[in-house]
Amino acid sequence: MKGYENMKYDSLSKIAMAVIILLSQLNAGAQAHLAASRSGVNGAQVVIPSCPDVNINISFVNITPATPAQQHVVNLTWNANAPACFSLKEFKVKGEVTFANGATRTFDGGFLPNQFGAHIPVTGIPETRPRKVIVKVTAVATAPVTGSGTFPPPALTLASCTSITVQVTQASMTGLAPAPNRPGQDFHPKVKVEWQTPNLGACQRLNQFTVEGDLKFKGKSNKFSRAVSGDLRSAEFTLTSLAVGAGFTPDAITAKVTATGESRVSGGAQKEIQVN
Repeated sequence: MKGYENMKYDSLSKIAMAVIILLSQLNAGAQAHLAASRSGVNGAQVVIPSCPDVNINISFVNITPATPAQQHVVNLTWNANAPACFSLKEFKVKGEVTFANGATRTFDGGFLPNQFGAHIPVTGIPETRPRKVIVKVTAVATAPVTGSGTFPPPALTLASCTSITVQVTQASMTGLAPAPNRPGQDFHPKVKVEWQTPNLGACQRLNQFTVEGDLKFKGKSNKFSRAVSGDLRSAEFTLTSLAVGAGFTPDAITAKVTATGESRVSGGAQKEIQVN
């Protein structure tokens, strides 16, 4: 009986150990999956860039005349610094003048990126002095965004502050389209190219992808290309220049995808003055 109890104890110990090992494996698998979700194709680490602000400082504000008038002029100057790789695109000025009787007048204007001051007219109120001026200046800066990737993928993809990673994940033949003039006898190869842009920042927008490829067969190149919208991540081609049989298999397919777009950031500053 005692031997039976020992055997029972050993069996329970083995079961408990097996459960611990299984839980450890499941946890390791979950951690690996999480790490993979933070990586790009082939395990490459993907870093999503942050969107920097445009630094603006309003250095001077006043209103003339400070006495009652049919029209006043809000005068202001500012300075701005665009982040590295960016160029100032435009300035916008908005504001409000509060008069002694509590009435208000709003004003606004748009200015060129090389303009750092403004004189903005504001309609006055008869026999009423301006008492307070609030001004807000905002700026927009832009930078070109480019990137390209190939299939088969390169060993290393370099990026700069104006480039993104384009990962071409697949370039393959997806089928055969019947040739209209010889149905059932000749076919045109159909090719699909797929790609990803894993580090595209929130302030970056892609306008266009240019997809280029080459289907090789019997030592000859059969090239294809097309420009597609920046919101697409795949493109399909029917190579009408190549007629093949039903059992056709290409020797190789290569592809290159090039992205073009723009990164746009902004910033603002506000200043309030009391009119004496």
